[in-house]
Amino acid sequence: MPTSVFKPLRPKTNDTGIYAKDGDYMVDVRLIRASGKRFRGQARCRTKAEARKRRDEFYEEFNILEGGPAHRQTLTVRHEGPSLSDWIRECVEVHWPRTVPATVRDYAASMRDHVLPVLGDLPLDQIEPNAIRSFLHGLADKEVPRLGKGGKEIARAKLSVSSLKAARTALSSALNLAVEQGLIQKNPALGLRIRWDAIVKGRRRSEATLDSDDRPEKRLLTPKEVEAALAAAEGTPAHGLILLQSRLGLRISEALGLHTRDFDLDSGTVLVQRQLQRVEADGKASKLALVELKTKRSRRTIPVPGSVLRLVASLDVGPVVRNGLGGWLEPRTAQTVLARAFRKAGLCGVPGQPDPTSHSLRFFFISYLLNDRGVPVTVVSRLAGHADVSTTLRFYSEATEENMRDAMAAFD
Repeated sequence: MPTSVFKPLRPKTNDTGIYAKDGDYMVDVRLIRASGKRFRGQARCRTKAEARKRRDEFYEEFNILEGGPAHRQTLTVRHEGPSLSDWIRECVEVHWPRTVPATVRDYAASMRDHVLPVLGDLPLDQIEPNAIRSFLHGLADKEVPRLGKGGKEIARAKLSVSSLKAARTALSSALNLAVEQGLIQKNPALGLRIRWDAIVKGRRRSEATLDSDDRPEKRLLTPKEVEAALAAAEGTPAHGLILLQSRLGLRISEALGLHTRDFDLDSGTVLVQRQLQRVEADGKASKLALVELKTKRSRRTIPVPGSVLRLVASLDVGPVVRNGLGGWLEPRTAQTVLARAFRKAGLCGVPGQPDPTSHSLRFFFISYLLNDRGVPVTVVSRLAGHADVSTTLRFYSEATEENMRDAMAAFD
């Protein structure tokens, strides 16, 4: 009897081929036999232990088919894991959290528009860091249409850096889930260093002209400019929105999601726990909905200054920022009325500065507390709802020219 060199195939980890779905555990074993024929075993189990046992039975069945009674002398098998496209489809349907539908929608759109056309056909276990790095650098040069009214293309422009980062975040989230399900050993996107600043600088150099200067990516407003915007917005929904964002440092979706019931006028505090967004569900038309904030640190109680308390006390029960009918203000409409107030205040078209946006108000709040008021970064980070103080320091601790003049006055 010949000596057998048959080596039975075994799962890579305890959870290879097993994933959770609707409270149960699904077993999905997909392999390719030496003959090229596909082998697949599927089962639904109530416990993970039962799922592992059933999965091992599928592997044993495969090994019997491949080894046979004659104990084949050679054996060539390879895993047929899911492709990235297959896995993303499963992430959207099963794994990504449903508590924040907007996140699922954004992840799915980023993967569909940018990632899958390039990496979608790759087997999940063959995606390497260099492939992701090359993909992101290629994506940085991709031009996408800018659409005007009626969906008509009016121009083409390169993707913003925030869109590039969103694509990487969505991909990394999917790969993290693949690690949890035992489909891959390690997330190849973790620890991958991308020089976003080099990408931006490279674009600026290529787009610069002899008489143009690098324009900053975001507008840091001064206290006088914020007051001018408030005065220009008097009597419009933008007034309350500017007040909430500049005095409480809220994201625009958080400000739009505030209800008068969220305020405790006796203690002078507000509970920030929801945001107003347009949500798509099951292919139906999107609708306005209040959704929970993403992180624990985002859900916070903030002391409220007198100007905001007076605004809330003057309102009937309902949204703090409301439309003409007293209901929730549409996010796109909110951006429009804000832009109109900024233009009326003379803040748009400033040489060397981008026009302010809703985020400029949150940017002002955080930078003002850090640089002008000297508030500790740990306190500012909690007020802003950041997950980590490094986010506060890295993205919001911008200094104004006045801050720099005050600093250098110490040497006079």
